Amino acid sequence: MANAEDNQWQSSLSAIDLSAIESLKKLKVEQDVLDERLKAMEDLKGEVANAVYLRVRQDYQKRQTSLDEQSRPLKQAARDQYALLRALLERFEADYEAVKLDQQELELRHKLGEFDDKEFAKRIKAIESEVKDKAEARERALELKARFLEAFHAESELEGETTPAPKGKVDFAATQQFSALTPADLAVAEARTSEVPKVGGNEPPGRTQIMPVIDIPDPMPAAADFESVLFAHVYANVRIELADRRSSFVFSAW
Repeated sequence: MANAEDNQWQSSLSAIDLSAIESLKKLKVEQDVLDERLKAMEDLKGEVANAVYLRVRQDYQKRQTSLDEQSRPLKQAARDQYALLRALLERFEADYEAVKLDQQELELRHKLGEFDDKEFAKRIKAIESEVKDKAEARERALELKARFLEAFHAESELEGETTPAPKGKVDFAATQQFSALTPADLAVAEARTSEVPKVGGNEPPGRTQIMPVIDIPDPMPAAADFESVLFAHVYANVRIELADRRSSFVFSAW
């Protein structure tokens, strides 16, 4: 006999809404008919004018689109109900397997002599009743699952799985996020490059040009430790050396 917990789960199973499934089954029949007609058209294509072929195919495709739009909300509603059913079915499967193990354990203990035939008959009767209840709930859930599958072409579609993108295929349209440079962008770039002195200026090629003196800023004040003092000393010597050689530091333009 089913206990209170079993009654609760079976009541939840009875509450599964199948209205979307019944509507989808009717739409699926129409979709399958259109699919078959579109396939058959390819064999008859050469028997009619191309304009006729295109006109009929376009008509069927429009009807397919209409059926898809009608099916979309119904499929989502069916998926929501199927998610509830699948959770219940998993529970029934687990309960059934558990009680079957209890039955096997009882039979083994009886064979090992833990209790006599009278006690065994009493205990096995209770377990067999429980096995029957669990099996009925499991079968009921499987029947409902079959009805859901009738309204879809595959269980993966019912579970809402999406087709992954082919490996190695790159969506180039999605990667092109950069716009072409406008004349204003080029003007800004030209102004930015003019901040750096042009080597050679307007002088003709081959003429030796003197590079502008590099103005090295003074270093930031550092802590008065040995390494900082040494750095400052070396830095000062470098500046002096550069100042002495600036008049002789030349660059031959290309």
